[in-house]
Amino acid sequence: MRDIARAAGVSLITVSRALNPAAAHRVQARTRAKIERLAAARGYRVNQFARALRSGRGHTLALVLPASRHFAASEYYARIIFSIISAAHAAQYDVKVHVMHFGESPRRHLMRPDESGADGVIYVGFGADLAPALRLADGAVPAVLMNSIAMRGRHSVDADNECGGRMAAECLLAHGHRRLSVLAGPAGSQNAHDRVRGFASALAAGGVRLAPGRTMHSAFGISEGRHAAELLLQRFARISAFFCANDELAIGALQAVQARGLRCPADLSIIGFDNITATALTTPPLTTIEQPVGDMSTRCVETVLQLIAHASPPVRQLFPVRLVMRGSVAAYPRGAPQRSSVHR
Repeated sequence: MRDIARAAGVSLITVSRALNPAAAHRVQARTRAKIERLAAARGYRVNQFARALRSGRGHTLALVLPASRHFAASEYYARIIFSIISAAHAAQYDVKVHVMHFGESPRRHLMRPDESGADGVIYVGFGADLAPALRLADGAVPAVLMNSIAMRGRHSVDADNECGGRMAAECLLAHGHRRLSVLAGPAGSQNAHDRVRGFASALAAGGVRLAPGRTMHSAFGISEGRHAAELLLQRFARISAFFCANDELAIGALQAVQARGLRCPADLSIIGFDNITATALTTPPLTTIEQPVGDMSTRCVETVLQLIAHASPPVRQLFPVRLVMRGSVAAYPRGAPQRSSVHR
């Protein structure tokens, strides 16, 4: 930096400001461009460790995700990780990704910044299991929750999951479906809970009651979706449609329907949730509820960076979802019984 200052005929502090994105605006554009050219010619690189020691910040965010059996194959989590890393890097922040194992306490990700190496934390997809640890943390590290349990006093970014459930129910009701079953996902998932709650409330508003036993909980996954759908098809003689709390469950349900010799949507309609790439590639393509995962992830980074700069009152930011209509939903064929080994 001293060499660059001498060559540019400016002070050391001017070079420091010009090469610091947070302070570069304080240097005249012409001078800043000259310094940047000299820095590039000399192969200058910022010593991030030294900068962290001086500022007390590591310019690092922690992204904490819950472990699941199908995490490695999840497009939903892949989109989130990619989007958060991209947004963080644009702000010159690194990202540490932590995948919590079953039974692991989140407390170790809630330490002070100088202990954890993270200036802020983004939690994705947590239910009530996160609440006790967050209360203990008491805001030690700026944190944002994404598609997680809603907590008073915490910033959160969520898809309008309940609205998505209502959209699915209204779509099926509009097509004449009344004998409905739900593949509800994990019992502890806040996302799944909100989606099913919205679905049930819209059914009730339409005069349809979701009968006991017609909701099946399982892990999010294709094999789990197929197994749950098979059980429901054995249990109930006439199911006209499945609502699935995510797309992997919907793909599994489609496999179960086709394995029984039923046609989708002629015999049974299916709606999923998330709009992953595979939903457009199934036969038929799956109707689904799309949430703007990329936009939500970017907003999480923006929010946590704002919190690092200065505290602000907690806000819940809710992103709209939309129905993506494809070939897996059609009008219910009245009077066409489905084949099943059990009748109720």
